[in-house]
Order: sequence, then structure tokens, then C-alpha cells
Amino acid sequence: MLTRLAKAYKDDARQSVKTALYLLLAGQLALQLYNPQKLVPAPGSAEKGREIISSISSMPGQVFLPFHSYYGIMAGKEKIMNGGAYWAWQILSKEPYLPTDLIEKIRRKYFSAIIVDDRAYITIKGTRLPIDTMKILMDSGDELAVVIGKYYQPGGRLQYASDDQFLNTSGLYTRPELILVPKP
Repeated sequence: MLTRLAKAYKDDARQSVKTALYLLLAGQLALQLYNPQKLVPAPGSAEKGREIISSISSMPGQVFLPFHSYYGIMAGKEKIMNGGAYWAWQILSKEPYLPTDLIEKIRRKYFSAIIVDDRAYITIKGTRLPIDTMKILMDSGDELAVVIGKYYQPGGRLQYASDDQFLNTSGLYTRPELILVPKP
């Protein structure tokens, strides 16, 4: 009998916790403490994404997108190192990582284009602030950045209809923009 009472008490406690969680969730949504609307991409972003992938696909040879490496894969280009992972390693590791194979490819002008984020945005206290990511990259003194600067130059830009089009909706707001091409 005590076992039945203990089971009934546990079941009742679980149901109470479940009910409380549903009420908290409903209350949060009612108060709009969490508004998922700001995570919805800007109008035209999906179409622009398909257009960019198609554009990368039509570029001759290999294309390196350090901070959006999956776009290159989607466009049928070679899988190459991810720049975000690279910089995380450089910042957090005691020993810097030197991607000698990638550096050699850049020296040989293996890539017909390197497409980088020219700007990024971060929101601080409700204000979106621009970050000149290209300047940070080129002024870093990192060997990979130095080699890119030595062998590639600006050759064009991906065009967007608005400042928000095809901009990721969380974290550091970025998108591929600046097309670097081999220097003559």
C-alpha cells in the first residue's frame, strides 16, 4: 500500500512539474520575452542564397569561402578549411596552427576566387555596430592572412538588395561579400 501511495505521489509530482513548465512556456510567449520574429531571415534571403550558390558554382576552378565553407560545398567546390574553426584554434591554442597545404595553394593562386566577409555586425545594447572584418584579417599579421594579401586582390562584390538580405540571423551577423581574385 505504501508503494502505491509513493507511486501516486511521484506521478502527481511529475504531472505538476509538467503543468508548471507548460504554464511558464505559455506565459513567456504571452509576454513576448522571446520573440522568434527577429530570427526570421529578411525577405528575399532564400532566393539570394540560391543565387549565390549558383554564382559560386559557375565560377571556374576552385573557390575558397573561409567563413562560409559549406556554401562552397553546396556549389560543388572542394571542401576546404573553415575560417571560423581556424581562428578559434589560433586564439585558444597555445601553439598556432599553420595550414601549410592551404598556404601553398594560395601562393600558387590555386583558387579562382576567395570570397570573404567584408563586414560583420554585432548588436550591443540594441544597436547594430559594423565591424571591418577585412581590416582585422589583413592587420592580424597571421601568416594565412599575409599570404592572401600578397597573392589576391579585390575583384568584385556579391550584390545584395538590402543590408539585411542573406545576413545570418544570430550571433555575429555576417555574409560573404568581397570577391578576391589572383593578382596578375
